[in-house]
Amino acid sequence: MSGNWTTLLSFAFASIGLVWQLRSISEVYFNYGTLVDITVGVSNTISMPGLTVCVPIDNQLPSNLSNHESLAVKQFFSSSSASSSSSYGYLPINFLANLAIEVNISCTVPADELPRLNRSLMWSCDNVVAPKVTIQYTQTGGSIARCTTYFHRKSDEEPLTVFTNNAKDFYILVVKTKKPQIISLFVHNPAQILHISDADTISFSTEEINEMVLSTSKFETNMLPPPYRTACRSYSEFDAGKFGCIFTCWVEETLNRCPVWSILAPAFGNISLPFLIAEDESSSNAPCHVKDKNTCYRKCESPQCKDLFYSTNNVYALEKRSSWSSTNNTHIYIRRPSGAEFKYSYKPQIAPIEYACYVASCLGLWFGVSFINVFQFIVDWVKRFKRKGETRAKPERKLDLSDHRKRQKLSTIASWNNDFVFNPQLMKTELITINRYRDCFKSND
Repeated sequence: MSGNWTTLLSFAFASIGLVWQLRSISEVYFNYGTLVDITVGVSNTISMPGLTVCVPIDNQLPSNLSNHESLAVKQFFSSSSASSSSSYGYLPINFLANLAIEVNISCTVPADELPRLNRSLMWSCDNVVAPKVTIQYTQTGGSIARCTTYFHRKSDEEPLTVFTNNAKDFYILVVKTKKPQIISLFVHNPAQILHISDADTISFSTEEINEMVLSTSKFETNMLPPPYRTACRSYSEFDAGKFGCIFTCWVEETLNRCPVWSILAPAFGNISLPFLIAEDESSSNAPCHVKDKNTCYRKCESPQCKDLFYSTNNVYALEKRSSWSSTNNTHIYIRRPSGAEFKYSYKPQIAPIEYACYVASCLGLWFGVSFINVFQFIVDWVKRFKRKGETRAKPERKLDLSDHRKRQKLSTIASWNNDFVFNPQLMKTELITINRYRDCFKSND
């Protein structure tokens, strides 16, 4: 009786310890916490960033505008309620995209390991990846800019990579203008298309700057999707990544009020809407454009799972002197990162395989259960299940009454055989009796 109580107490103690330990490790695992690994170093290969160059569209008609385009613009302003304004914001965006600008931008890539769209041409920026052209409305001054994004990649595509020892520059830009222009450019994640106001933009005048050198630094983050606490999102359905989600929200909110494109979002050249309309053309009493940006920020608040950040600094600028020839040409050199790159990789605080190991170790610690025991239990259970299935599937044999006598004879023979095989002492006694009778008959004779 005392042995049963000892076994029962041992089992209860082991059960309590197992439940306590499993609960403790499960709380940590199902909290889906994360750890951050920070890697600082210099890589043998460098991913090519995206480069966007924005050129303003003047409020005056360009000199190389065709007669048909010039006439269309004049007719639009003369027939529109926006005739009092000289802003191009009232023109359809697809019309603005086709306007000629008096700026020539030459972008080359000093990296011959990159692929080329046309092998007969050199490694220019637009010959490696087809550029993306957007029309953007700048709220400062209300001007319109045409922005060209080079080396754009989709969110689910890997950036193009180059070797670090082949060249020191990402890009070399040569900007030529007939008259002084303010040019804006920024280096960014190649999976994104940014607005001028949202980027780390550097602006310069072609009249003042003769040569400029920009340095870049790169930061990379890799987060985990739900249920982990980072709760990142791929945003692969948008061309501009996370910013594409925000831009789409702003555009939808604006279209619900007025038939215009949001001034906060870049627009591709196939959009037939303008950025602005006159007040008497609006069908809503509310302002056409979004005032509260936080609504769309909250809608797209999840961080992007894989994101790249580029910081750009102006390290050298050579200004033009009055004694030099009065040209509006500027050379820009965008350097590759010369220092260490920073990579932030998020990983689970407890990985699924680690959690399984913890559970197995708890079972082994408190009940001595091993993998061999579990495997043997599964094998025995499968065999038992198969035996039950065979027993249920075996048909019952019917008794043939006409053969009853034959079955009785076979049963009798079987019993004799059993007696003969399994009762050797009885067989010996019978043989002795037979021998005695035989000896008596011989004596009588």
